[in-house]
Amino acid sequence: MMQCLINGESRDSISIHDRGLLYGDGLFESIVARAGEPLLWPLHWRRLSHDAQRLGIAPPDEAQLLTEIRSVLQGCDRATLKIILTRGQGQRGYRTPEKQAPTRIVISLPAADYPVEWSSKGIAATLSDIQLSQQPRLAGIKHLNRLEQVLAQSGCQPDFAEALVCDRHGNIIEGIRSNVFIVEQGVLITPDLSYCGVAGVMRANIIEKARALDIPIAVESLDIQRLQKAQACFVTNSLIGIWPVASIDRRAMVTGHVTRVLQEAIDGDY
Repeated sequence: MMQCLINGESRDSISIHDRGLLYGDGLFESIVARAGEPLLWPLHWRRLSHDAQRLGIAPPDEAQLLTEIRSVLQGCDRATLKIILTRGQGQRGYRTPEKQAPTRIVISLPAADYPVEWSSKGIAATLSDIQLSQQPRLAGIKHLNRLEQVLAQSGCQPDFAEALVCDRHGNIIEGIRSNVFIVEQGVLITPDLSYCGVAGVMRANIIEKARALDIPIAVESLDIQRLQKAQACFVTNSLIGIWPVASIDRRAMVTGHVTRVLQEAIDGDY
């Protein structure tokens, strides 16, 4: 059952003047929760507070936010937690208000339910024909403007669990809802997100795990040719963990040893 707090109050609607509704002026986090606690909280809080500051939105007080999180998660053994932070209400037009009162939304939802075999046997993926626009000042931020992802998902056939999306130069950036990794000659590689894409919390977690395991890792441009020649590929986010990519546009891929090692490494986080 969904539970929602808006600025600490139990309600489920916001003002029609809220800039998150009018302009997508805000950001959000999606978090796995177990036994009433948000998992990987330090990484989620670090991104939420850092990206809010990048957008010029005052981040909430962490202690207050955690109190609200535990309130909506009360009695939930397994849940998906969503935190939305907007700039709040403002006058008409794009100019940001001089005095800001951000809107803070905390929602608990039923836990995501994906087929178990997607983690064990892998998924079928495809390449999307949607190109991500480049805006370095927004790169990495999980902001509320998700129309590119809506279009990409709308064009993705239902027999594909995920679609990989490129920038205008033909470089793979991410999946519709995930980050992408490949293994190339034993090196773990994930795309450079300096110009577009979302820098996922699980992506950061996997990079940290790989370094701790002495797995060579690089962040660099990744074109379609390198993807097709890769030893292995997997996608990841905070809700799914790691999904090996078993095929891309019907072309089979091998899961590989590095993918399995990293799956085991993050297993304790769930």
